[in-house]
Amino acid sequence: FEDVLDIGVHISRLGARSVTYVFQFTCQGRQIASGKTIAVCCHVGTDRSLNSIDIPEPLRTRLARYVISE
Repeated sequence: FEDVLDIGVHISRLGARSVTYVFQFTCQGRQIASGKTIAVCCHVGTDRSLNSIDIPEPLRTRLARYVISE
């Protein structure tokens, strides 16, 4: 459990309301795992309900530089 891991992250898809993040886990240059997660931009209502909303343009612009198509 003392190994040092490197984790590479990029965005494989930047949608209108969601972002797909891809992860590559390596140890000493050898890939040992990979994964992805999808995050959705939401507005939290006063009743704690979630409603998906468009990703605000300033954030989209900042995220766009990390998109790498697979």
